[in-house]
Amino acid sequence: MKRLLGSRFIAFLFISIFLFPINAKAQTASYTIGNVSNANVGAYVSFGGKTWRLLYNNYLILDEPAASMNYSHDNNSDYLVSDIRTYLNTTFFSSLGAERGCVKNTHWYMHSVNGDADVEFDDKICLSGAYEISILDEIHSNLSGSAWVLLKPVDNVKAYYYDLNSNQLKNQDSNQEGYIYAAICLNPEITVTGTGTSSDPYVVQVVRDTGSSGHGPSIRSIKLNLANNNLVAGSKTTIQPVAVYSNSSEKHLVNVKAYLADKDMLTGKSPYDIVVTGNEITYTSSNADIAEVDNNGNIIAKRAGTTKITVTCADFTSTMDITVIEKK
Repeated sequence: MKRLLGSRFIAFLFISIFLFPINAKAQTASYTIGNVSNANVGAYVSFGGKTWRLLYNNYLILDEPAASMNYSHDNNSDYLVSDIRTYLNTTFFSSLGAERGCVKNTHWYMHSVNGDADVEFDDKICLSGAYEISILDEIHSNLSGSAWVLLKPVDNVKAYYYDLNSNQLKNQDSNQEGYIYAAICLNPEITVTGTGTSSDPYVVQVVRDTGSSGHGPSIRSIKLNLANNNLVAGSKTTIQPVAVYSNSSEKHLVNVKAYLADKDMLTGKSPYDIVVTGNEITYTSSNADIAEVDNNGNIIAKRAGTTKITVTCADFTSTMDITVIEKK
């Protein structure tokens, strides 16, 4: 592997802080993948019918682009509502087949180059960062073109990409095309065979415990937050799903649509910090004649009685009993 030029290393030193998943360790000589603790950086991994490279502990980057596409068809540079995020966590994720159960639902940070507030979100698959792309470029030595990278934009139109020809971070309108390099974190409790070479790649065999966390805290459950579950007929309120993490922290869980519709919820409208999930959040009422709930958790109390509100996100479900009394 050729060495990074000094200027290139300096250019990406601060970016590396921005683009890792929470608690990802600094680069060392070898890393862990499942039951193997001495895997080389850049080791080959065969997973989901595709070839990946190991960059950090249980962290893989796709060896070849998943696609070439616009960042967003509507020229919106917000990754949370981008076409790339949708593609990676739907079409591409489905293409991994049965092995997709080995992918951790990872808590990611997206930082800004100008020091703006961080953006946090949970996804199975994420767009790779500039530093990771630069490492992959060093491994290959011959990559070319433009690769979109995970970095908070400075405006609502231009998104960042890594120019593989000049080895520079640049930005361009988000309705332009660029390569998509997917990044995933595997469940650390997997078992792999192989030696990590191109002719004998690591191959995932089994998952022993899908509840373990690869990078940072993982969601263990969701609970529901509602100021008062005794409602007066005709009144309205909103129920909030709250993600409970393995480190006991709690965050208000919102989907992309809710985030896009009301970004101001990030400031003061919830007693919790916000985390944006790419998974669909569904709300149902066991008796909509008593109280109905819409796709954003807004409840309308209709007549006296009791009903149960159920909220589901990914593999997690939580319920709350609602009692409606007649208006006096």
